[in-house]
Amino acid sequence: YRLNYNLRPEFYVDKKWDSETMTPHTIYTGAATYSLKGLHILIKALEIVRNKYPDVKLYVPGNSMTYKKSNGYERYIRKMIGRLGLTGNVEFVGRKKAEDVIDILTKVNVCVVPSAMEGASATLCEAMMVGTPSICAFRGGMTDLLRDGESGFYYDFPEYGVLAERICDLFEDRELCEKFSEKTKIDANRRHDREKNYSGLIQIYEEVAKKI
Repeated sequence: YRLNYNLRPEFYVDKKWDSETMTPHTIYTGAATYSLKGLHILIKALEIVRNKYPDVKLYVPGNSMTYKKSNGYERYIRKMIGRLGLTGNVEFVGRKKAEDVIDILTKVNVCVVPSAMEGASATLCEAMMVGTPSICAFRGGMTDLLRDGESGFYYDFPEYGVLAERICDLFEDRELCEKFSEKTKIDANRRHDREKNYSGLIQIYEEVAKKI
């Protein structure tokens, strides 16, 4: 059985991404405290983007990665950022509530989900609901969410050079961002329809119960 899931209630509001009020050359990604989330790939791409856009800024939620008890991957990320000279281009914003995430998503230029393995990414679904132009790795359930070139961009997980190119494409083309934004909002509202998903769940239970 297939059933789409509902998002957190805060995402069913009218506050949406707007090309006129977003901050150019900014990126949001999901929390990434282990390597499968692909933050190291995004940081490699960020180095390339920084060469063209020195003011580029990446916002990373979750742990601040400044704690003494950070894990090995988090320490690796900190060293990588320092080695590549990206300290001023990456900001760890800590744990955020839903309304804070919405506020960030409405203000950034692009959302990137660089996971090596993912089901239906909550970060990507939330960004689409807000209408933030998005890019994701061609992995797992994320390929069912965006439509490459129509509502967002795919790239193959290890190809950070392609990721950098896609980020720059969106930085440079406001009309493309607006196109992606409108299409993702339509897709997300259909996919995360609360009443439809509730009815679908009841129907699944009824069909399963008949087979018992």
